[in-house]
Amino acid sequence: MLLFDEYNRTIIIDDLLTPITIDYFWVLDLELKDFTLSEIKMLEAITGPAVCLEINGFRFWVPTSWFILIVDEETNEIDLIQIPEGSGKSFTALGGSFELVRPYYLPMKIVDYHPCKKLVSPSLTREQMLCHPVDPQTWVSITPLDQYNKYVKDLSIDDLF
Repeated sequence: MLLFDEYNRTIIIDDLLTPITIDYFWVLDLELKDFTLSEIKMLEAITGPAVCLEINGFRFWVPTSWFILIVDEETNEIDLIQIPEGSGKSFTALGGSFELVRPYYLPMKIVDYHPCKKLVSPSLTREQMLCHPVDPQTWVSITPLDQYNKYVKDLSIDDLF
């Protein structure tokens, strides 16, 4: 997987054995309702079904069990869906950036499926979402946990931006 480090650089993490030269990465902390840096304490390898998402013209693999923040462009309400729910439907991912001046509305689509893919990500706490790069300045928020009822329910863009 990809992440942004403390210097806003895109970092590739694709195995558990390669030493990591960074200490922090960007997350959305749903408890704080803010984008912040989090310390990398441990990496996790996930092996299983994965889908390839295309967002902002960029393609990347995500486990099918993960979730992504989406936004309704008309009401500015934020929702959380399990990524395979985006198959064959039109959803808009909620994007952010280091500027944090305004949210980005990023159309997303699933373009491929792999039944058994190994992906590596930093370990996240229950209230965190990984800020996954979709270009050198923009990210989408993804997570392995269903945080809808505790953190996302009734959340709007005004709560984050």
